[in-house]
Amino acid sequence: MKAAFSFFIFGIIFDVSASRLCEVYSWMACPDAFSASRSNTSASLPLNSAAGPTNPASMSTDRGFGLETLKFGNSYDVSIISGTGVIGSSFSLSNNEGTFFGERPPENEFNYIVRELGERKYKSPKFTSLFAAQLLGDKKGSSFKLNLGILAQYNKNTKAYKGGLGISAAYGPVSIGAARFKNDHFDTLNLQAEDYFTNSFTFGFKVASMAFDWTYIKNDATNWSRVRLVTATLFTKKFMFTYSFRQEESRYPTTIPPFVYNEAENQKFESFLGIQYSLKKSIILGVFSNYYLLDSLTIGLTIFI
Repeated sequence: MKAAFSFFIFGIIFDVSASRLCEVYSWMACPDAFSASRSNTSASLPLNSAAGPTNPASMSTDRGFGLETLKFGNSYDVSIISGTGVIGSSFSLSNNEGTFFGERPPENEFNYIVRELGERKYKSPKFTSLFAAQLLGDKKGSSFKLNLGILAQYNKNTKAYKGGLGISAAYGPVSIGAARFKNDHFDTLNLQAEDYFTNSFTFGFKVASMAFDWTYIKNDATNWSRVRLVTATLFTKKFMFTYSFRQEESRYPTTIPPFVYNEAENQKFESFLGIQYSLKKSIILGVFSNYYLLDSLTIGLTIFI
């Protein structure tokens, strides 16, 4: 443990003062396919679609066009991502709520229990558009970068448009971010709509081929939730390994099919593991464990043009 800690500290010092760590150790050879498409903010999250809806300022602004697809059972979630080098955007027919890296959606408790016991993922009714602009800094120049993000979404259940703003700043390997947007939910059981706010805060550290992030997400809905995430990712030449730990406080009981546990504090602890492989520079295959908070596997495919 002491040796590993010493290696980590040495890597940080070496990266800042001399060269990137991935240029020193061949097994960490600087992987353009993975790290080039990521901003410093939330860089450890496995997908742009996992990070963007939490803070749109974390979207990549790199020039290009990409398609992210997730397959769980017979369902698919697809996100379209593009960038000009200064402005980045994304569009999806869903949202990251109900996933490992998003907020717990404020669904009716009965619907939640039935869905969880049936091991069915939450189907977001929201069409989500994200925009990010780099206000200060550039990809190769200044050590300080400042991004502004905009989230706009349409809820097909409430037939309403909502949105908000996000901001992120990075200096060298350190980054911070915050976002706030108005959200809504339609209770299909009680036939009632509710507006609420979602807030998020992030703190990250990206050095060479390693990235670490702490994320906090909360909403003030009637069925509120508080989510804390600690995520670490290692980028190698062909692989990307991600591990994340999630602590959630909410009004929802814990479900372990076929049982339901309604505890006083209703705290839930979950873990996530993701492995992605760069088949070619523009094609990335991934396998994710517990992405939809159901302890099941999800298949991912990302294509860059």
